[in-house]
Amino acid sequence: MNAKIYKLKEKPYTFKLSLFTDKEIELTLKAVNMFSSIKGKVTKRSLPFVEPLHVINCLNMARINFAFFSVEEQDMCKKILETVERT
Repeated sequence: MNAKIYKLKEKPYTFKLSLFTDKEIELTLKAVNMFSSIKGKVTKRSLPFVEPLHVINCLNMARINFAFFSVEEQDMCKKILETVERT
């Protein structure tokens, strides 16, 4: 008896990250450049091409690491992460 195995492609979830102010963009860039494994510096121009899940992970790291970010910045990270949408 020969069985055929069909692999179904699972639709990967994508994430949408909304940044509304220049402060949020600057904080996101700071987090990505500090905690990312991406070679080179990420700028405002290149940020839209970075995987959103990678940016989310960097923002989580920024929220956790108290030594590098102020309380205000940690609160802003939390606010940004609350706006993440899964599509």
